[in-house]
Amino acid sequence: MMPAMLLNSVGVVILMLNSQGGVDLSSVGWIQPFKDGAVLIGSLLLISFITRFGYKIAMQVGCLLEILACLLMGTFDGVFSAYLFFVMAGVAFALLKIAIYSAVSLITDDKDEHAGIISLYEGGFMVSIFIANGLFAWMIHLQSWNSTFYIFAFFAAISLICTFFIHFDMPQLKKGKSDSSQYRKVLTLFSKPAVLLFLLLILCYPLIEQGVIDFLPTFQATVLDLSHAKSVLIASLLPVMIAAGRICFGFIAKYIELKKALIGTTILAILLLIVSLVSAQMTHIHPSFSYIAMWLLPCLGFFIAPIYPSLNSSLLSSQPKDYQSAVTLLIMIFSAIGGSIGSVAMGYLFHYIGGIEAFSLYIVVLIIILLLLVPYFKLLQRSRV
Repeated sequence: MMPAMLLNSVGVVILMLNSQGGVDLSSVGWIQPFKDGAVLIGSLLLISFITRFGYKIAMQVGCLLEILACLLMGTFDGVFSAYLFFVMAGVAFALLKIAIYSAVSLITDDKDEHAGIISLYEGGFMVSIFIANGLFAWMIHLQSWNSTFYIFAFFAAISLICTFFIHFDMPQLKKGKSDSSQYRKVLTLFSKPAVLLFLLLILCYPLIEQGVIDFLPTFQATVLDLSHAKSVLIASLLPVMIAAGRICFGFIAKYIELKKALIGTTILAILLLIVSLVSAQMTHIHPSFSYIAMWLLPCLGFFIAPIYPSLNSSLLSSQPKDYQSAVTLLIMIFSAIGGSIGSVAMGYLFHYIGGIEAFSLYIVVLIIILLLLVPYFKLLQRSRV
């Protein structure tokens, strides 16, 4: 839960550095690439080397990095401190995700239990974003927003202490050179048309999700004229809606074909976004339109939520077991690239053309996703890559 709190504080940091620190949005938009770059590079370097020092030590190093990063950001709240903070948090996330997800098989007895643990982690990831935003809203109200990171440092310290009580029945660790076979498998995947289309889709989704998460507090404050504390609090509903959307979709997918279900939720997301932005545009006519936009925008998360995990599951389930790590690496890389592009682009667009116009481009991206879903599933069914 700690990486979720730290990595998804980007939106709050952007809002506060812009409003209180006087940093323009085009500059703070670069926070996301620092975070995603650290995740990307850390994942590439650590996926083949982590067995040299074991899952437990990897977790401990990750927790220690989180503590240091939080103390840094709590003490120095400038834009360069933010860049360094998210680099450290990104590397910590890479360490923790690889170690924790790899270790699940060591503490579970069957596939159902394994799936249950993973679902618990994913649910905790989204819930912790809501908790973090609640803490930020409280500390912003107390006019000490960056002190929230001291609370996070305390949580990370508890996590670090807990790791000393973890005991894994570890398999024999590999010695010597790292296994490069996963990198060869990654290159092989690029020759598959279905994989290429999947990567384009997986590039588009985080462009939307990360951009909305990062800039929704700023949108609420600058376009809808809400207080900073209220902006953060209302924006915290977005990850809650994403979590709810994924849980509900899990039940719906049992009765509706995956392709049809994803097309349906994407169309609903487009319609909801159009209504939200039109309402935001009409706030000058009547204040009630502001409330409509304020509550509808976080609901976007409910309808876009199934896209990412469903696409990942569709490709992973079509791969041989020895290709799972290679696919996972590609997912992390292209998700990080998409998130970075989305945040940087939104920062510039928000600054130069305004929030409503910038958010309108997400309608275009959702339409692209909608148009790509049908050929993707046809190629996947035909090739069974």
